[in-house]
Amino acid sequence: MSFSINTNGASIDALRNIDKVNQQLLQAQNRLSTGLRINSSGDDPAGLIISDAFSTQIIGVQQSSKNAQDGINLLKTADSALGELTNLLQNLRTIAVASANSATQDAATLQGNQQQIASILQSIDRIASNSSFGSINLLDGTAGIHTAISDPADILGIAIGSTFGGSKTVSGLVTLAQVTQSSAASATLGNVFATATATVGAGAFQINGVSFLSDGTKSVQAIVNQINEQTNKTGVAASIVASGGGVSIKLDQANYGAQYSVALTDGSHLLNNSSLLNVAGTDAVYNVTAPTANGAKTVTFTGGRNAGDSGLKLTDGQGNTIILTPASNSGLTALGSIGGSLNLGQINFQIGAASGQATTVTLPNVSSNQLATTAIAGLTLANADVTTPSGAQQAITLVDAAIDQITSLRASIGSTQSNVLQSTQQWLDTASENLQSSRSQVLDTDIAQAVSEQTRLQILQQSGLAVLAQANQDPAAVIQLLKQ
Repeated sequence: MSFSINTNGASIDALRNIDKVNQQLLQAQNRLSTGLRINSSGDDPAGLIISDAFSTQIIGVQQSSKNAQDGINLLKTADSALGELTNLLQNLRTIAVASANSATQDAATLQGNQQQIASILQSIDRIASNSSFGSINLLDGTAGIHTAISDPADILGIAIGSTFGGSKTVSGLVTLAQVTQSSAASATLGNVFATATATVGAGAFQINGVSFLSDGTKSVQAIVNQINEQTNKTGVAASIVASGGGVSIKLDQANYGAQYSVALTDGSHLLNNSSLLNVAGTDAVYNVTAPTANGAKTVTFTGGRNAGDSGLKLTDGQGNTIILTPASNSGLTALGSIGGSLNLGQINFQIGAASGQATTVTLPNVSSNQLATTAIAGLTLANADVTTPSGAQQAITLVDAAIDQITSLRASIGSTQSNVLQSTQQWLDTASENLQSSRSQVLDTDIAQAVSEQTRLQILQQSGLAVLAQANQDPAAVIQLLKQ
């Protein structure tokens, strides 16, 4: 054994071992405080990869379970509405059967029965149009209908439901052809003033029902300003334009369409050379062609644009709507210009953590004119009429077909709900539990083992400190040698 003053090998070795133990003790304490065996990538790189893969799968499975529950809730909402439709149809059938007993029914009674049927049909249509889950309409035929716009410079939106031109809508292209441009009403008033500072006479006038007064001292510009202060009420803006060697007041309607006009009543002829003036705008008219089960159908859409709207709103009177950009009002003139497409898909429920793990369900339009469409040629439930014996018999046939249609739809919904969504949700919850258990084996701390390891390391730390203290005393032996 050699002795050295400058280097204490035993002390250095003890200090190195103490530092190593301290690092291990810090890791053990960290695992105990967090409950995790892997707190950084350096703890277990391979285990980290495995645990992250488990975490990704767990998140997907848990979200899929939530999706399944959302789907169950959606189908319950639809089924509840369809259940009420069934009750209404059964009531309608009772009335139809009673009306068919013509031996005891007079004309007044039959007319009363028909009024009840009309009320029931209105209720059916109301349920079909108003039943929704969030912002999704469930029973009007639009659930699962997706539109794609191929001409965004001209078209802002296409909203076509399950019926177009009296036929069932199918997937395919939608085309638009402009017939008439929309315009806003505009009129240059007949009175000509020398300049904008010329005085307007005293009196009163009205624009679109809003009254204005001139006290005989106001200039043309002041009258224009007065009119523009009420634009939010009249919808009309005023300006000064050159006219007949002087200036006149021009009135412009802010909204486009035939329902918006510039109506002036000027009995004192303050601004116009006639007492009455009424100029209306014009509606935009487009022929829209869309695919249906009976071939392409062309329907006329009309409409205009309110001042606050982003574009022209055109409708066909059956709830189908197309929104066009203002630029399209003058730019879209080519017959057959492609505007977009319809994709009549189904409602999709993502019920798995991976791509493609989905199920679908179809929710058709259950309005009265879409029920019993094949029971009697040319008739639907909406045509039920019990005021005649033959009509009552037809009504029974139509109602029976409608009940079968609704019952079949409810059975399909119930099967999807119980056999697909609920069973899948139960499986997903079990899978989530098993995946979390597997991840725990990799990621979580074994507390008993960690406590045991901490105790071992604490003993090593204490013994190491004792050895270090002893090693630091060894150089004192050199002094004893020097004394001799």
